[in-house]
Amino acid sequence: MSPPDARIRLYQAEDEKTVRFAIGKSNLEGLATANKKSSLHFVTLIIWIALSVAMVEYMQWWPKLEQGFIGYLGPLPAFGAMAVPFIALFDWINRPQFEDLAQEALRGPDIPDMLQYYSRSPASGLWILEFDGHSVGICALDASLDSETKTLSPASGRFRAPSKGTSKTAVIRHFFIDEPYRKVDIQKDLLHHGIQHAFNADAKLQRIKMTCSSLTSYVQKCLKDEGFTFERHTSSLGVYGWKTSEWALERERFEKKDL
Repeated sequence: MSPPDARIRLYQAEDEKTVRFAIGKSNLEGLATANKKSSLHFVTLIIWIALSVAMVEYMQWWPKLEQGFIGYLGPLPAFGAMAVPFIALFDWINRPQFEDLAQEALRGPDIPDMLQYYSRSPASGLWILEFDGHSVGICALDASLDSETKTLSPASGRFRAPSKGTSKTAVIRHFFIDEPYRKVDIQKDLLHHGIQHAFNADAKLQRIKMTCSSLTSYVQKCLKDEGFTFERHTSSLGVYGWKTSEWALERERFEKKDL
């Protein structure tokens, strides 16, 4: 039996729903990570333990040695009851930020007609990573003249293609790999493919940048491995203010690394 095939191909019109789903998922995935990290943060754990102990004291649920092993289970309901409000509170605080990020991405100038949008510059591209016939990742690199535009004009609500051309700075608008496939670092192949295509396609392109948060550690690691360097912090996310950062790769650095 032959092993499953993996390939990287260009976006096609019938991929629209798959790509939209991946874009939304990539942004909302950070919500689950933020909620988990918030719940396990040392400050949260200290407050949770203190409140749980206070509840045990108030309810007099301390272990009763005369009951044997069962007696040691007495305090557990207090710890469980105190955990629930924290979980709900963190989700209530974190969710609006991540939903806004997902909506902003899905209102991007590339979304209405992705096929046309990414054909305006030879250095642009939207690629699908397939494994065993299933789409498991996407990489969207925008090298067009308006590559740094984040949203559609409210007045038009539609994408209007300007004259074709390549900017000096390209932006990776979307990058996502399904979680089960990250362990084998397949994301490195996808990112390298997109970057290599962009720099080889047009000599005008001198720089590629991407913004990502520390909550998507696999993306940050992938960027570092490919030669991207930290530029600046752009914003904070979640209860504990996880940083969103901008990373950039210069053509000269890429060419030296790719030799």
